[in-house]
Amino acid sequence: MAVLACVAVYFFLFANQGAPLPPVPTEGQVKDPVLANAINKQIQSVNQSPADLGMRLQLCMIYDANGLETLAFDCYDQLTELIPEHPRAWYHLALLHKRQDNPEQAMIAMTQAASATSDAQFANWQLGQMQLDAGQSQEAVNSLEKAREQLGSMPAFQVTLMRAHIEAGNPQKAIEIVESTSVADSNIGPYAQSLAAQAYDQLGDADAAAQARSLANDLAPTLRDSWMVEVSQHRADIHALKARIAASIQSQKWAEAINMIDLLRQFETPTRDIELMEVTCLAQTGSPELGLQKVQQMLAEEPDDQQLILAEAAMKIQIGDLRNDPD
Repeated sequence: MAVLACVAVYFFLFANQGAPLPPVPTEGQVKDPVLANAINKQIQSVNQSPADLGMRLQLCMIYDANGLETLAFDCYDQLTELIPEHPRAWYHLALLHKRQDNPEQAMIAMTQAASATSDAQFANWQLGQMQLDAGQSQEAVNSLEKAREQLGSMPAFQVTLMRAHIEAGNPQKAIEIVESTSVADSNIGPYAQSLAAQAYDQLGDADAAAQARSLANDLAPTLRDSWMVEVSQHRADIHALKARIAASIQSQKWAEAINMIDLLRQFETPTRDIELMEVTCLAQTGSPELGLQKVQQMLAEEPDDQQLILAEAAMKIQIGDLRNDPD
């Protein structure tokens, strides 16, 4: 109901004032052609559906993920004015302030996100971390407890709550988390053991502290949630496109990789490595003849290249197997 109320306010604003234009880059501000293309497409989508909050949020995240921080600030700020009760814009605005070393503004914005009537568990988790960094340990415990019901099974959340209890003078609570969960066996288990050692020290149990410390690693892990990951996935430049092509091939998503290679070709001539990746994709999607043709074109320029010779042989073997033609 709260989300529906937010949407109702949003449409009321548009009906009475018209849809505001989203922040856009100045001419020549974006140099990378892939990024410029992604931004232009998203701006067109926003202009075609001005009342679609998701479209505007995605545009903000594209700016955010690609280092266009002034545009990202303006974009998120516009969303906070349109729907003050929605947590996402406040949340990402807070993280921008944090990255720019503005902790007070970051905490103000994250408090707004955490006070939203809709989904705010990630905001409470991030607010708890900010409060810990500011020395507000009991406030951090209070914020984290609000998110515990939904996030309590996540090891990254559990170590944040452990740290908050230790700094608030509740070491037994931290030990209970280690004993009642599998955080010590997770990929961040060594850091959890480091926190457990601190808790045992506070409790005066030197033997248990020494045992935990022998398994510990003081290097704090990067604590990220799915909202943060979602922003990073909006990275859109030629380098990121090439990385996604390689990742798709590694995941055996051949058709997806071919589509991305076709997109890359709109902006630059693919490198030899990309061409070989495309040959692999063609072979795997049932078009080895086309792959063979590409390899032979490359061999005409580099006839002694052993990698290309092996690729040609592999294509011919695959064609023979597929077409039942051993010759």
